[in-house]
Amino acid sequence: MQRSLVKYDRRFWERRENWPCDVPGYQFLARAFLVLGKAKYGDQWMDRFIEPGGEPEEPDDEDFDDDDAWEQWERECQRAESAFEERWDSMVRIIAQYCRAGTLETAVRSKAGGAITSLGSDVWYTENFETRFFRCEMSLDNPFSKYYPSDEAHWIYVQLKSLHHVSVNIEGSRNHLQRPNRDHKLRAIENVIVDLYGFPPQRNQGAKQCYKEIRKKFGNDVSDSTIGRAFQRLCQRNTQ
Repeated sequence: MQRSLVKYDRRFWERRENWPCDVPGYQFLARAFLVLGKAKYGDQWMDRFIEPGGEPEEPDDEDFDDDDAWEQWERECQRAESAFEERWDSMVRIIAQYCRAGTLETAVRSKAGGAITSLGSDVWYTENFETRFFRCEMSLDNPFSKYYPSDEAHWIYVQLKSLHHVSVNIEGSRNHLQRPNRDHKLRAIENVIVDLYGFPPQRNQGAKQCYKEIRKKFGNDVSDSTIGRAFQRLCQRNTQ
């Protein structure tokens, strides 16, 4: 029997202007989800389902009906939607796995606002994690319920520093298959920067010390332009 795919609230995911704001050191789970999806699938990743182009045009002749063209287009739409949903489903399970391992650190915030409350990895020791991705929320009173949370649920957030490390790890695994070792040193430099300054880093905060630490770890053959590129990639990743 085929496993059913994870359900999600399409209206919620498409209306990003209604998502809660990020807070210092944390990003809302929905935004983090899109960052990690892009890291995993690269150009094949879609933030939302878009029907394939090539929709057959309405014929000028009312007596003409090209059923074959419409059926072919509908099959292409079904294949594209299935591929989209399967990638979406895989990201839910990948993210939950990182959360269980404690590699991806999560927290919650009341929907009304207020302080962030960190979550332990044991909160993810459940088979009912899928409902948390329906609208990126969970109930603290009943965190392991298999039902979708009520309006009193909390928004889920991801710690930025852990998000960066997981994103680099996922992207590195994909790039290793496409171009082995090409970006290995650059990713390692990014990790040093994040360990020193957090994520996103501020380049004007102790830049000389940062360059010194990087060269201590990788040697003097690391150029200023390579370090600058690492800073640039981190800043770009923060704005995705």
